[in-house]
Amino acid sequence: MENFVLTPEVLATIAGAIISLGFSYIPGLSVKFAALLPEVKRLIMAGIMIVVSVAIFALGCNGVLVSGIACEQAGLLQLVTIVL
Repeated sequence: MENFVLTPEVLATIAGAIISLGFSYIPGLSVKFAALLPEVKRLIMAGIMIVVSVAIFALGCNGVLVSGIACEQAGLLQLVTIVL
C-alpha cells in the first residue's frame, strides 16, 4: 500500500470532489444549497471537511489507509491543524 500524505490541499480536493459529486448526482441539491444563507453554506462546507478528515484518520487508525498521521493524540492534533 502506498503512503497517502494528508495536506490541506489534499483535504480540500477530497472535500471539493464530494461536494461536486453531490451537486451532480443528488437531485435538487444545488437548488436547495443555493437558497441557503452564506453562513449556512460555509458551515456545511466546513462540516464536510471535518467529516472527511475524521474518516481519513479513522481509516488510518484501522490500517485501511496509510495517511502519515499517527493514530494517537499527536496525530489528532496534527489533523486539527491541517483542517484549520
